[in-house]
Amino acid sequence: AGGVVVETTLNYKWQQAAEAKINEALDRYGKWQTFQQAALVALDPRTGCIKAMVGGRDFGNNQFNRVTQAQRQPGSTFKTFVYTTAIAAGFSPYKSYLDSEYMVDGYQPKNYRDKYRHREVSLYDALAASINIVALRTLIDVGWEPTIEIAKKMGIQSELIPTYSLALGAWEVNLLELTNAYATLANQGVYQPGYGIQRIRDRH
Repeated sequence: AGGVVVETTLNYKWQQAAEAKINEALDRYGKWQTFQQAALVALDPRTGCIKAMVGGRDFGNNQFNRVTQAQRQPGSTFKTFVYTTAIAAGFSPYKSYLDSEYMVDGYQPKNYRDKYRHREVSLYDALAASINIVALRTLIDVGWEPTIEIAKKMGIQSELIPTYSLALGAWEVNLLELTNAYATLANQGVYQPGYGIQRIRDRH
């Protein structure tokens, strides 16, 4: 009786801009890149307040929220957690690894377009250039469990399996937790869980 008032953290102008940008991206790139949906989330790293969230186009016909419900391989965006773990373990950003063909226990990833520098590359440069081989070598040195622990502390909540392919983002996460984890970096390493409901009031 009396109803309820739900107050969200959304910024109305940001939300409108986000919806327009999703529609623009789908119209411009969707057909030739063969995708029909997209998602976007923006949050304040200092507080975790979600300022804009678009879970896909046409919510009236499809209530599947791709920000919170769609699990996708993060790919190279996961390398950030490998390198963050390395820095936390005391590695120098200028520690280097050989960038060349590499196999470990039968697992042999490749660099983008199968290109290798065939020389030592620093963590700093490897992150900037998204070099798969160096990310894997770094993961092997820092370990699976510490990397998973750091990713969890930063905001990843989905299950992460200790495999070599972890370095290259093989295990699925959702967009909100990935964005939230990157926000932890922006917030000087302090994790603020993302949330969208500020307050719910009834007649009392």
